[in-house]
Amino acid sequence: MGPRGAARAAAIAVLLLAGPASARAQDPVRGYEEGFFDLFLYQAGRRVGVNTLVDSAGRVLVPLRAVAEHAGILMTWTPDSVVLEWPPDTWRTLLRLDDRAIVTELGTTTVAPTEWILGGADLFLSTAVLGRILGSPVEIAFADLTIVLTPHPDFPILRRFDVAHRRRIAPSAPVTAETVDVPYPARTGGLAGSWGISANQGAGTHAGALRAAVGGSVWGGGMESGGTLTFGNAVATELQDRFVRWVRGFPEHPWLRQLQVGTVFSDGPAGQRINGVAATNAPFTTPRFFDDAVIEPALPAGWEYEVYQGEYLVGVGTRDAPVRTAVNYGNTPVRIRMLGPSGQEIQQQIVYVIRPDMVPQGEWRWFAGAGACADEGCDDYAYADLRRGISSRLTAGVGLDRITPLRGSSRIRPSVALIGNPLNNVSADLQFQPGSLFRTGLQIHSPEAGSVAAQYAWIEPPGDAPVLGGWNAQLTGSARVPGLGGRFVNGRLLARGARNGHVDLWQGAIATTIDRLYTTLEYESGLQARDLLTTRVFASWPAPGLGPIRDLAVSAAVGVSSIGAEMLEFGTSVRPTPTITAAASLRMRKDARPTFVLGLTTRLGAAYTQVRASSTGQTRSVYLSADGGFAHDPALGLLPLAFESLGRAGIGGAVFEDLNGDGVRNADEPPVPGATIAVGTERVRSGDDGTYRTWLIRPYEVETVALDSLSVPFHLVPLRRAVLVRPSPNLFTRIDIALVRTREVTGSIEGGEAFEDLAGIGIEILDGDRRVAADTRTFRDGDFYVPRLRPGRYALRVAGSSLAALGASTSPAELAFDVPAEGDLPIELPPLRLVRLR
Repeated sequence: MGPRGAARAAAIAVLLLAGPASARAQDPVRGYEEGFFDLFLYQAGRRVGVNTLVDSAGRVLVPLRAVAEHAGILMTWTPDSVVLEWPPDTWRTLLRLDDRAIVTELGTTTVAPTEWILGGADLFLSTAVLGRILGSPVEIAFADLTIVLTPHPDFPILRRFDVAHRRRIAPSAPVTAETVDVPYPARTGGLAGSWGISANQGAGTHAGALRAAVGGSVWGGGMESGGTLTFGNAVATELQDRFVRWVRGFPEHPWLRQLQVGTVFSDGPAGQRINGVAATNAPFTTPRFFDDAVIEPALPAGWEYEVYQGEYLVGVGTRDAPVRTAVNYGNTPVRIRMLGPSGQEIQQQIVYVIRPDMVPQGEWRWFAGAGACADEGCDDYAYADLRRGISSRLTAGVGLDRITPLRGSSRIRPSVALIGNPLNNVSADLQFQPGSLFRTGLQIHSPEAGSVAAQYAWIEPPGDAPVLGGWNAQLTGSARVPGLGGRFVNGRLLARGARNGHVDLWQGAIATTIDRLYTTLEYESGLQARDLLTTRVFASWPAPGLGPIRDLAVSAAVGVSSIGAEMLEFGTSVRPTPTITAAASLRMRKDARPTFVLGLTTRLGAAYTQVRASSTGQTRSVYLSADGGFAHDPALGLLPLAFESLGRAGIGGAVFEDLNGDGVRNADEPPVPGATIAVGTERVRSGDDGTYRTWLIRPYEVETVALDSLSVPFHLVPLRRAVLVRPSPNLFTRIDIALVRTREVTGSIEGGEAFEDLAGIGIEILDGDRRVAADTRTFRDGDFYVPRLRPGRYALRVAGSSLAALGASTSPAELAFDVPAEGDLPIELPPLRLVRLR
């Protein structure tokens, strides 16, 4: 035996002499001694003691059962073999006991008798054989008598640690504002407006339109009025589309949530614009949440599963403890990760498809209204609908309406409706009104395979209504095509007819995307003089490498009919600045002069404008339009907008340093410019005068207003962390954000002769609600320091865990103190004295 072997044998001999007798787990095997080692897997962070076999040469044979249990590997024993799985779909090893064979996917190897000992109820293997089985080296550290397993990422114990870590850091599903009870005050005031102008000139004619509307908030509802003035030699000069309406939401009343008076758009099967009244208990805007769903996949024994919505971890479940998750209106994708005890993992995707007109289980929805028709086609219209959520999968409704044509007698028409999702990813609807309407649809969505949607509608309008009757059908869908590298191909088929059994026109198209190239193939019949087959190609480059220019796009199209190539188009667009888009196109058709079009679109702070000039032979034409809006508040001033502003709400106010901490801005309290305020999903910054404002907020819905604390100096914090508010339409709701100075707090713990080392003692500061507002630890001399504490009433104490560890109490038990809003000097507290418990 060489020096190294002698040293190893000596170390083992020492170990055998010192090893506890209680550690012996089996009878000694002839020719081998027992050794006691620590089995250590570094990433698992723990050690276990195991009995090993040691031969006369100092070779250590390690028990397989202990290694498998330590790594979390599933091990199955039979009289003839041992099977290791971790997880079964990744690693599987068969050990044949009769001929000492190791069988894996890579082949079969035979182990020498000196490296494979079957003793008692265990199998002892050399470190080399264990490394071959585990796919990871196994080392013996004789310096500290440790068997070290090199971590393998597929060890089940490490996969479980990864799962636990992922669950700790995964964001939980946020609590939506819909669940918060926030009152809605009935405000009056405000001023908002929208405007638009358009004009077209060409071939000696010109025409234009001027649109204007203005509104405010009256008794908590939006009061609005407006109209459109047409002018030019190609149209009559008249005021059209005049309207006056008052729309009020009642978010706190379950049986009346909307009331409209004036020119309103009705519910009901006909969907008329009427001058009258309409009311419903449906929410003013479709809520996000629909219902809860129970996620309960079929699991083998010992498995568990995680449920995710997006990046949010909704819950962890087992066979006996299913997970409930929120299902929203629209499409709600849910991802399920099923995890086995040996590291197995199976993922499943589920999509819940909920139509916006479904009613939650057990709830009622009613809709009613009446008035004179505001458009041509009828004299008056009245309706009443009632819907019930029969279950989370079915909504049923009945209705009755009355319509009076301009010529003829009134007609009373009953109707029925069924809306549901028979399967999680399937939604369907049916609406029937005898002699007037039949509408049905089906939608199926699969995250892996694609989706399909089918719709059919038949309408028979009143005899003098200028509404297109007949039937129309549409089939759309997408599917993943393996031949295109797994890309999705989208398809569309449309058909329409004025009478049953006759197709007047139809159109079909397929499209797909390859890298930056979007291509379509369309066929249409009945829309033009000849059937046309058209191929279109579109490509875009968000950053084409042309300096500041962005979003370069080019397109081309070729149309072929029975007479050959009939249509050819080329187009391009580019965005030279973030607010300007320029476009050009050339269109050529057989037996017609080419048409060249130039366009320019701008989105400025106060308007959205479009200019389009076209040339066809000797004919020139120019079209231009501009649209915008505004909102005004006496304290916040005028806010120009580049879009429609009526029917929306605003939130604004001032960010200021609250020197006395009363939450009200006084004349001597300075503004805080450059602060970032989050208003729902919008982010806005305060100006030099400290004011901020934003529009396009949904009225009546709960919005959160909060300050981004990183955008203000370190010593300032908001007096209120967040404000929940229901804004009013056409009105700024004022939310001032008061910032107060934080104060440093210092103090000490005295121990006397009984406590010499005072380092690391936990200190807790409680607010007025007895919640921990801050915590820290003492230095070696017993002093402590808290850097930021907002104004308020507090109590200071030593943490209970520290007192228990020290076997002490404090005198006094707590220190009450105030942090005033005025001043900026540190607050020095009197000491707390530790008292030894007897």
